[in-house]
Amino acid sequence: MPRKPARRPVDRRREILDVARHLATQKGVSAVTFEAIARRLGVTKQAIIYWYPSKEGLSRALVMEDLSQEADTLVAAVAEAQCAAQAIERFVVACVDRHRRHLAAFRLSYLLAQLTEHPERLMPVEAREAFVYPVTGRYYSALEDKIRADSDRNPALEPRTLAVAVHSAAIGIACMASLMEAMKDSMKGGIDAIVTTLIKALAEGVSAPKPTTVRSRRRRPIRKGGDR
Repeated sequence: MPRKPARRPVDRRREILDVARHLATQKGVSAVTFEAIARRLGVTKQAIIYWYPSKEGLSRALVMEDLSQEADTLVAAVAEAQCAAQAIERFVVACVDRHRRHLAAFRLSYLLAQLTEHPERLMPVEAREAFVYPVTGRYYSALEDKIRADSDRNPALEPRTLAVAVHSAAIGIACMASLMEAMKDSMKGGIDAIVTTLIKALAEGVSAPKPTTVRSRRRRPIRKGGDR
């Protein structure tokens, strides 16, 4: 009887990540364990540890994959924007929409490091410098370029810093959406209203301030003999 071809490393890694992501989506990040993954794949725990020796390494692989996908989404969102305000609007909408549709991935990428006992193990400095910063730099640069190219933008706002601030604001809204979903709660006006208000405020702020005209005060003619 012919033997089955050996599974390629990339296939096994892909299977492990897919199962881990499914567990995180369906049951939460705490459900992502080597034992649970092994049961789903019908292999031993050691077979999982062979490819991912630590829980932090597995989580890191998921985070890096999510960050790459986020970068692809945001870069594509601003590609055809015609001005800074339009680029900011598309960036915010795409960012919040993506994370609302993938809350488990959002929690893993943006919240897990704040809750784990050893965050430096989840994303050590060398991993941030080699992967995270170049990836986040892609969408910061994409938005920065659109802002910088707008001749009508507010010169008081530094484009790169503004790009980072816009992303930070969008992540804040996604964090609120994550909290509302976890608490089964709702907010007056909802997330969509918050996004709309933020976009309006940013659009007004990014535009160059209009020059103000000072109205000259007309002087009354002085009558002969003085006013009476």
